[in-house]
Amino acid sequence: MWRYFTGTTKITQENYSIPDPARPGFILNLGTVKAHGLEFEFNARLTRNLVFIGNYAETRANDTFGREIRSTPDNSAAALLRYSFRDGSLKGLSLTARSTFIGSRPGDAPGVITGLPSTVNGRTLTGLPVKPTFYLDSYTLFSVGATYDAARWSLALQVENILDKDYILSSSSRSIVYPGAPRNLKGSFTWRF
Repeated sequence: MWRYFTGTTKITQENYSIPDPARPGFILNLGTVKAHGLEFEFNARLTRNLVFIGNYAETRANDTFGREIRSTPDNSAAALLRYSFRDGSLKGLSLTARSTFIGSRPGDAPGVITGLPSTVNGRTLTGLPVKPTFYLDSYTLFSVGATYDAARWSLALQVENILDKDYILSSSSRSIVYPGAPRNLKGSFTWRF
């Protein structure tokens, strides 16, 4: 059995602001941000025990002057495979493998290089369109996990970024970047009563 979903988005946000890289503690108002996109999701039960879930999103986000929004990728995707044991001594155990892709995205707000206005209506003083000064690289992360469900409790363990990939999660400017998390182990225990 398989199912798929498609959807479109159209969002308008007024008074969109960002931290001012030239003046820490201050913010800059970029005005109105408009985003529109398309998303596709696919769910399939490949066998009695094996499930695949995947999605892809394409989004365009721009400010009032058509400039790209910082840290917003045009493309992203994710996939998950889950194998659940339904019989025998391993009944209740599920194993998962997941991948996540985040596309290239602007690393700073276009036209915000100093505290002084550098643009007029989204263009330089010479009339050229303003673009971000740099882009963050795309990245793909892989994770694995295991969950055991009993009647009244469950235990889950997950290793995120299993390949220990170095990547930049986001940034405010060239001098303020936020690295992504290295390989890490997460666990949870749930008791139902």
